[in-house]
Amino acid sequence: MTVTLERFDAASHLHRAAQLTQRTNQFNLTTRRYSEAELSAAVGDGALVFLGSLRDRFGDYGRVLLAILQPLDERTLCLDSFLMSCRAIGRGVEKAWMRALIRSANQAGWAALLAEYVPTAKNGCVEAS
Repeated sequence: MTVTLERFDAASHLHRAAQLTQRTNQFNLTTRRYSEAELSAAVGDGALVFLGSLRDRFGDYGRVLLAILQPLDERTLCLDSFLMSCRAIGRGVEKAWMRALIRSANQAGWAALLAEYVPTAKNGCVEAS
């Protein structure tokens, strides 16, 4: 399996990114939902958005991962959203995805990444991970 991390580009990613926040329930850390306008506003306010693509020997699953990181101060990010389409669940992708996010944040000079898990009736697999 290959996971590719991409920095958000509104022209290429806005529709798919908003769609992932609206439709992903099972592996979704906070289940926060964003419309295209809300996502654009968050990026305008300084949020860092990353999308991830998954490919394996059977094919390309496309952009199935999303993370939204909100700056809390000059050194700390908050993981506002961390989600993965059901097509990627059960493959250990979430660990590679988290490592890639942490590595990217560290390379950009961020010292800490905080996260909150908001349990819902459907996202229990996040807690198990």
